Amino acid sequence: MQRAAHARERLWSIGEVVAFLQQRFPKVTVSKLRFWERQGLIHPRRTAGGHRLYCPADVQRLSVILQLRMQHRLPLPVVRKILQYLETHPEAEPLLIELFIRTTGRTEPRAQPVQEVLRELDLSEDMLRDLIRRGLIIPCSATGQLAPEDIAILQVIREITSISPLRLDDLEVYVRTARQLAEHEMAFLDRVPAAPQVPSSGPVHRRLHELLDTLFRILHLRYLQHLTVERMMTSDTKPASDDSARVNPAVGK
Repeated sequence: MQRAAHARERLWSIGEVVAFLQQRFPKVTVSKLRFWERQGLIHPRRTAGGHRLYCPADVQRLSVILQLRMQHRLPLPVVRKILQYLETHPEAEPLLIELFIRTTGRTEPRAQPVQEVLRELDLSEDMLRDLIRRGLIIPCSATGQLAPEDIAILQVIREITSISPLRLDDLEVYVRTARQLAEHEMAFLDRVPAAPQVPSSGPVHRRLHELLDTLFRILHLRYLQHLTVERMMTSDTKPASDDSARVNPAVGK
């Protein structure tokens, strides 16, 4: 069965792959793909004549490399670590792994025992239980360990609470919003047919996820901008109070 599926798999030339990827990453070139192959990040097949052939999984892997290298400017050693992690944890989200690396300063994402994380971050068990109760942290139900994403979340929460008066109660709105958006997205994905014969297939779902995430972030920033301008305008047009009139009797004359 696997051999039959392998035989039917659509293989692309390097030129076809570059043309496809340039729709999302205009700066990608044939030389970049060859360079990443020399660096061991991608391993295309070869024809008898030595021409490179890429399967859908190769194209998806190149999409991840491009996103991490060209959009997030991660160095090659970090990209290599993320790719290695994804080989054993295919369900992981590359950008969440990137967040782990950026927030923790480590280049080797791995799940860790709870006590080890608490000791490293100087957090109490009561604090962790509170975070779990609020849905901010979700330990693995099988091992009880904390995933790289959870460790990154702990780092972010620790910094938020150290530089601001915000409390865990204030952060619960983000849990509710994230859960609601995840439920909506799963409903959307159920309505999108898979197309494994196309390089953007599994990728259709991944690309939809990326677009929905981008839409949310743009809307979030747009509304922040709108509310900031609205607040500034309200502040500028606010009538002088009685106190300000007493300080400057000439106001209003």
